[in-house]
Amino acid sequence: MALFDRRVFVRYDVPGPALWHERWVLDHVAAESYSVVTPDQDVYVEDLSVTNEDLLGIRMRGAGGGLPVGIRRSQAYELPAFSAGRMAALRVEATRIADEERVDRAAVMPAMAAAAAPAQGAAVSEGQVWVRIESTEEQPRGEIIELDGSEVLQGDLGLKAEGRGHIAIRRMLRTEVEKYKGKEASSDARLLGLSFQGVQREERQWRDVSKEIREERLEDWAVPGPRTSAWCVRFLNRRNGGPSDHHRWWVQNHALKHDAWGVAEHDNLMKILDRLGRYDGLDLANLAGVEVAFRRLQLIEYMYSERGPGGGKGSGKGEKKNHDGTLPQFEATIFSGAHKEFGDVMVAPSLLEYVAKEVESEAAVMKQVRKAREERAAATK
Repeated sequence: MALFDRRVFVRYDVPGPALWHERWVLDHVAAESYSVVTPDQDVYVEDLSVTNEDLLGIRMRGAGGGLPVGIRRSQAYELPAFSAGRMAALRVEATRIADEERVDRAAVMPAMAAAAAPAQGAAVSEGQVWVRIESTEEQPRGEIIELDGSEVLQGDLGLKAEGRGHIAIRRMLRTEVEKYKGKEASSDARLLGLSFQGVQREERQWRDVSKEIREERLEDWAVPGPRTSAWCVRFLNRRNGGPSDHHRWWVQNHALKHDAWGVAEHDNLMKILDRLGRYDGLDLANLAGVEVAFRRLQLIEYMYSERGPGGGKGSGKGEKKNHDGTLPQFEATIFSGAHKEFGDVMVAPSLLEYVAKEVESEAAVMKQVRKAREERAAATK
């Protein structure tokens, strides 16, 4: 149900100029079939899948409501602005059509619920289980489903009633369940998608990367501490440039020499992240490797910030700073009422808080260790 209530553009495999038709996904039927509404206010079921031979492409409308990257306004047949009343009526119609489609599909499949107990035994051989095919907010893909005889089964696939609709299930070896859980669009959370003009790949602007990234919850996230990649991506978009533009500004603002500590590394990491987002089309918010790169960049910028050891300049901490009596930039930002997230240093506030707590905790532990040593030493005298 990943597309439910999303607005997508589809391009049909027909001759002529490229034309992308917008669809509003209003209900889910099964697998990758959805009940959609068109710009002409027609409501029907459509397979929004890359395996649909009638489609040349499927693109998501941007998070901010803009057109997908690579689609011009002249190429898009967009949905009109629906009134609240009209939208409610379309949703009711979409639900009705989706329900009818589920019933029709269930009727086509041979019913195997006549003899519930024998059917269950026959449907699941030793070492096999039936599992959920799609994840929902409550139940994950790969969850083992117990058959109760009410299912409609055909081969290794089936439908099971749940709530007001049906869920798709499939049979597999119990030993393959854990591997199967990780296959559901596991890469989708890491991809923004690609678009081409002929055989030439279209690069995104950094502002498009900033709009399209979406941080997904990952239970097995491998980097300790807060996730800061999404914050950093949007920070780099503030000057309408990108990573390389920010690097040039950062070097100039801190009067850094190119052979100063961290400058070359800062430049290389920024170039890598720029390519990963703009050319490779990766969702930088969901990649542990990108998080590690951004952590390193934040450390470098912190070291040269007014709050760090460098005191805000590339000349090092030995030189006296702010000798003209002006406030440091960080304090000036606070006095002016601006939030610390909108400063000039790319260091996420959540990361600073995490580091402060970890250092404080470590200091407390070491303090207790020292006290214990002193007490033991005193006791032996």
